[in-house]
Amino acid sequence: MAKIIFDATILKYMSLFSSITHVQPKDCISDEHGVMFIVPTGEIARAIGGGGANIRRIESLIKKRVRIAEFDENMITFIEKLSYPAKIKEIRQDEDIVTITALESESRGMLIGRNAANLRRMEEIVRRYFPLKEIKVK
Repeated sequence: MAKIIFDATILKYMSLFSSITHVQPKDCISDEHGVMFIVPTGEIARAIGGGGANIRRIESLIKKRVRIAEFDENMITFIEKLSYPAKIKEIRQDEDIVTITALESESRGMLIGRNAANLRRMEEIVRRYFPLKEIKVK
């Protein structure tokens, strides 16, 4: 579990997100792939807005791809929510290593990403809240 420190840009994104969605984000991660907002449990529908209107509005303002995931106190459930829209067959945890079994090869590719970028990004996000060594995909 890493200590989370926000810079001025992240705080600006979080403020914009909050003013548009009326949901206070729990976390915000920005990288070359876009911006990921982590929202409290039960707030994802309000954050997305009708037909994804809030996401489109934020994307047009910050000129980056926006993703929203819902936080969960259970690490397996949180990983499942981060994995959406990939189809997951099973998620197993053995101490500090998590193994995700994808339902189909397309979902497996989506989880891993080019040069394992999606997988490493997911590990980084999960480590912000839970003790984790590695995530593997089967």
